[in-house]
Amino acid sequence: MALTRSTGDDAVAMALDHLLETLEAIEVSARPALARAELLVRQRQEGRSCREIISSEEQPLLVELVSRMIGVLIDAGGQFRRAEAKALYDEGASMEEIAALFGVSRQRVSALISRGRASG
Repeated sequence: MALTRSTGDDAVAMALDHLLETLEAIEVSARPALARAELLVRQRQEGRSCREIISSEEQPLLVELVSRMIGVLIDAGGQFRRAEAKALYDEGASMEEIAALFGVSRQRVSALISRGRASG
């Protein structure tokens, strides 16, 4: 469900589209990760040691799968946050207003906006 097909070069729509694609990919990745986590829980309940469980765990390890999902979500979420902050600022919202909306400091908003400008 790509938003950018109908919205041209709207940075917020493009960032939202990227976030949507990322969330969909994470949803697909989360299913096997969840099954793996449930298996690890059962193995711990059976009394197996962490060393034993992890040394026999299928690659990539669960901790790696989770780290990858977190990393791509942070990247996509950051891109979306920067695009939204810049759009709000361009529409006349003050940095203080944006800070209140996002629950961050005015200085953080300034950094988001300047990074948003630098990345296009």
